[in-house]
Amino acid sequence: MPGASQPGRRPRPRKNSRDPEAQQIAYRVEITGTEALPDVVKTVITEAAEGCELSRVGQQLFVVGMFDDKAVADRVAAAIIQADPSLEIKVAEIAE
Repeated sequence: MPGASQPGRRPRPRKNSRDPEAQQIAYRVEITGTEALPDVVKTVITEAAEGCELSRVGQQLFVVGMFDDKAVADRVAAAIIQADPSLEIKVAEIAE
């Protein structure tokens, strides 16, 4: 689909920014509440976030991303919640 955002693409500068060096905004999905991700969650991430990395950050934090489109990150988060409602999921905005 022309103009559609693809997971893993570099974030675009924010529109409507008055700053001549517009910030790059990206999103990531943060998963907490477990020391190990269940296989079903890994499968959902692989399917819903094609081309994005899954990383472990510390003992109970996993990160999926980066996404240039918040709607895509929200869809990935919703798919993870549906697969395992016991996990704590957050979509975080990252300024580069």
